[in-house]
Amino acid sequence: MDNNLLKNLYNIKLNSKNSELSFFSSKSSFLDCNLASINEIFLEISNIGENEYYFTKEDFYNSLQKNENNNIIILNNGIMLINNLFEKVKTNSLIFLRLKNPITYNDNNKLDIIFTLIIPKNIKTGPKLQMLSTLSKIFKKPNIRKKIRGAKNAEDVLALLLPSN
Repeated sequence: MDNNLLKNLYNIKLNSKNSELSFFSSKSSFLDCNLASINEIFLEISNIGENEYYFTKEDFYNSLQKNENNNIIILNNGIMLINNLFEKVKTNSLIFLRLKNPITYNDNNKLDIIFTLIIPKNIKTGPKLQMLSTLSKIFKKPNIRKKIRGAKNAEDVLALLLPSN
């Protein structure tokens, strides 16, 4: 793999003993955004997916909008976790958006932190559920939203996702 590409990727391991419970994220996948609707969020995620993870914007955007099989998890603290399966993806990846102003989703959920897991379609169900469970537990920790909002850079946000925190 190209060394320049490796310098621009983070590897997040949710479990040091199980490589299936890890994901990659490019530095360009961590953004502070001024978006006003869920459709704008989906469009931004699809743009990042096309630029960073090499699949078409249309496939990605359409896949996100389907919201099949509980692909969107809303936590009470303003965090949205989107997870979706893609045939063209070979490794687990992550996109992170931090909104300048919260948006309202489904009438009463105020959201300003969006994590999107991009998962290969051929992943086994067990590792996918373990990954979602681990991330959900992390996102439910007291003050996690405040810590994410206060993070200065991508490295600080990723440090919050490590199991030791």
